[in-house]
Amino acid sequence: MQAWFSGRPGNRAGAGNRVAVKGIVGRAMRISVIGLGKLGAPLAALLACKGFEVTGVDIDERIVAAVNDGRAPVEEPRLQEMMDGAEGRLSATTDTLRAVSESEVTFILVPTPGLAGDGFSLDRVLEVAEAIGDALTRKDDYHLVVLSSTVMPGATENMLLPKLEARSGKVCGRDFGLCYNPEFVALGRVINGLLQPDFVLIGESDERSGATLADVYRRMCPNGPPVARRQLGQWQWATHDGGSVASNRTAPHRQPPVIGMVLSSVMSSSLHALPTS
Repeated sequence: MQAWFSGRPGNRAGAGNRVAVKGIVGRAMRISVIGLGKLGAPLAALLACKGFEVTGVDIDERIVAAVNDGRAPVEEPRLQEMMDGAEGRLSATTDTLRAVSESEVTFILVPTPGLAGDGFSLDRVLEVAEAIGDALTRKDDYHLVVLSSTVMPGATENMLLPKLEARSGKVCGRDFGLCYNPEFVALGRVINGLLQPDFVLIGESDERSGATLADVYRRMCPNGPPVARRQLGQWQWATHDGGSVASNRTAPHRQPPVIGMVLSSVMSSSLHALPTS
């Protein structure tokens, strides 16, 4: 069982936004963000502003055109500021296959609308997974896939993971990594929420995938939030209750007790520190 461990991963990368974050082959790390909506667009812009080379993906050609023109594709405070600070490191496309093939980390932030009664639709997530799987067949290097869309417990390891393996013919944990990483932010405060999260939850398929994602946060977040990592499947109680915050971002002050429980556990456990450089 993967133990909890936490650290202070928030040092700014190098001297600031103009320092390229090194990837696995010595150049700026390349990240693709699939879904440029109210959360995806701010995340893509912020990552680019922090030195990553970012390609956003969306099926809406108007959103793609706006990003490539340097304009914020959605209304969100500070989004235009982040896009201006990207300094040429942010682009967009409708071609998921190309974006994944040309990146090392892929965030999935597509809509997962609620279903009647309970649960969330995974139709768009699984559609994207097919394109990601096709891209993985073209790659020899390890690739990290991060699901941040709101889903029900078990969806990542029981539905997304098998789809990726079947489509790519590769093995998760060996050829590619998979993380579940819910974002707890509110509309109108997305940029600030991403920059200075209270804590970061990572469900990981393997040590390398979790370490890679934790390093992205270390370079992105100046406040050094505690990072809690566990194996996929061990976050079910947290993501089910905590996901209501991620899926209901119009209620920024509503925070279920489980969030405090998670943070309390992170802060009070006997934990190892993540490196800060």
